[in-house]
Amino acid sequence: MEEDIAILKAAEELSRASKSTRVRYHHPRIHLVLPKICRGKVKEIDDLLNYIQGLDVSVETADAWSPSSHTGCLMIEDVVGGMVPGNFSCLSSTVNVDCTILLAIVSDLSNTHVIKEPWLHTAAKRQIEMEEEQNLLPSVLFPVMGNHTLVCTYEAATRMQEIVNTIGTRSEMARTEALLSTSNLSHGDRLTKYARLSNHIIPPDWQLPVQVINDFNPLTPELPSIANVVSGELSDLNRSVFLFGWQKGYTTITSNRTTAKRIQTLIEESLVPGTNDVLGPDIWVCQTARSLRAKDKIRGLAVPRNESNLGFGQGY
Repeated sequence: MEEDIAILKAAEELSRASKSTRVRYHHPRIHLVLPKICRGKVKEIDDLLNYIQGLDVSVETADAWSPSSHTGCLMIEDVVGGMVPGNFSCLSSTVNVDCTILLAIVSDLSNTHVIKEPWLHTAAKRQIEMEEEQNLLPSVLFPVMGNHTLVCTYEAATRMQEIVNTIGTRSEMARTEALLSTSNLSHGDRLTKYARLSNHIIPPDWQLPVQVINDFNPLTPELPSIANVVSGELSDLNRSVFLFGWQKGYTTITSNRTTAKRIQTLIEESLVPGTNDVLGPDIWVCQTARSLRAKDKIRGLAVPRNESNLGFGQGY
């Protein structure tokens, strides 16, 4: 009985699960690798494999891995790296940097050893503890930025600078100058300036400055109609950041998990089940954020009146 064939049951269950699940807007593709089975020897086995392929399941058997087919094949150690979390090979050549990441890059918490002073905001104290466990810049942000061209929207740069000018320390302001300034500093001079302001080794191929883009129309014919729905759910800042990345085909890096998840949900809910007809924005989410340290003039504030406007948390 067909229902008693374990591999058939597994293939049918995986196929159903794939059609009801989306990962980054797409239904997962199912691949079966059967190294002990060869085609063309037993008709019933061939019929079974053909049936499984009819479920939109890819099937590879031992005969597909003949010696002649190994020409040019990569060794397992050469490809396994791309299968583990933290691989950044899928990012676009130009990367769109969200306000949350801009702040994390210049924060004292990311660049220097900061003592947990009593006046610090609770979120900042927690981030200091996280930084002690793992340095965000060398372990995450420098690798993800790599030697990619870095851009951000005018709105993201403006909002970030407003926050830095409101509560940033002198060192955070100086890092912002190296990160975004349109001055005549050379690439090498920017890296040198930044290195003086950080405890970390600055990668020589880090592409400073971040280029600020200010001529962007968030809703254009290049985007699918669902973009209008997504746009209506976003703040002006997030609309500029995420729709810009979507329109240009750039990977957007952010630590704003809530907005990234909301965008994905809105798009996936609009798609016809079983199809992969819309490609939403490519968003790479950093799982941890860094606030600014906050300078002396706000030390007396236990909790800012509007903490999302002062760079605490992720409500940018």
